[in-house]
Amino acid sequence: LRSSAQMLQREAQLSAEGHEMASFVMSETDRLNQLVSSLLSFARPRAPEFQPHDIHQIMQHTLSMLAPQAERKGIQVRTDFRASPAAIECDEEQLIQVFLNLLINAFQALPAGGQIEVRTRDYEQGLLVEVADNGPGVSLAHRQRIFEPFFTTRENGIGLGLSVVQQIVHARTGDMSVEENAGGGACFRLSFTYSHSSAHVPHISHKQQ
Repeated sequence: LRSSAQMLQREAQLSAEGHEMASFVMSETDRLNQLVSSLLSFARPRAPEFQPHDIHQIMQHTLSMLAPQAERKGIQVRTDFRASPAAIECDEEQLIQVFLNLLINAFQALPAGGQIEVRTRDYEQGLLVEVADNGPGVSLAHRQRIFEPFFTTRENGIGLGLSVVQQIVHARTGDMSVEENAGGGACFRLSFTYSHSSAHVPHISHKQQ
């Protein structure tokens, strides 16, 4: 459908109304594609392939992917990586998806000029990851439902992103919650336990940015 709409837009004799309708078809096709992908991820998640990875490297990679989006909106992103060691057994691709979803949600909630902080620290027998922002936050009533499938507070939202994220975290025997950020806004907390094999991955130091 999208390819057909793109071909129509190349027609020299296509009217202005025709261009508008073709653009509408393309945008709605993209939306449907996102919906179907989310449904498949939720209903039939891929079996994770656990390998030891440095979680700081995964997070830096994810932040690099979103840097242009942050710059366009004037959002400041800070990191405070203190967990040591930072290596855990995980599926790298799925963990990138987790951080992408959390950060994109923060971008959508924040006004221009907002702030996001990504933090790690040692936590019991593992490490804790926090993705915090200074946006409007999540009300107490919504915190109880935010991980439910199809629950969303955004217009045209699908309501599956955080459900998929929670599935991935639980598959790694991790835990996830949302609370109020100390400076206002929302703070998503993810806890992961270390495994014996991940403890042998060399630690790579990261400075606060």
